[in-house]
Amino acid sequence: MRDYPASAPRSAHHPRAAPALACSAHRDPAPSLRSHLQDAPMNTAPTPDTYPLTRRADDDANEAWLLLHDGDLLIAFVDVVDRGYELWITDIAVHPDYRGRGLASRLLNSVIHENSGSDIALSCCAMTMDLQEWPKDASGLPTEALAAWYARHGFRSEPDEAAKDRMVRIA
Repeated sequence: MRDYPASAPRSAHHPRAAPALACSAHRDPAPSLRSHLQDAPMNTAPTPDTYPLTRRADDDANEAWLLLHDGDLLIAFVDVVDRGYELWITDIAVHPDYRGRGLASRLLNSVIHENSGSDIALSCCAMTMDLQEWPKDASGLPTEALAAWYARHGFRSEPDEAAKDRMVRIA
């Protein structure tokens, strides 16, 4: 490990971009830990951005889909209908083998970002997807967990006569 003078600037990408403390005597407190970390393999798990985002639209139905694929396999999608006064998310789903990787958040954030001037609403209820490529009975989050997930993305409960489980994100 190299000593830097107190005035040495750190990279702007350093988590604590502050001047380093100067030490009169440097010693490595854990050489075995340091060598272990240097030999450890890098985490190469796919990130949400690993999979290309594609769009499909049906202009006659004012409907659009954002899709994520791993090769030929559809691994996640969101279906959005433009109702004129708000966007309505009809479905958002992730293949069971790809859950917990932030894919649904990536899709939802894309809808929010691309439509920042629009109110976005949905019916917050647990569902089971029946897609040919996906395992049968691939149920999603329970309704309470799903509502909490949407709340973390800026949605709030706003029931109406058509949907008692309606949530909305106001532009």
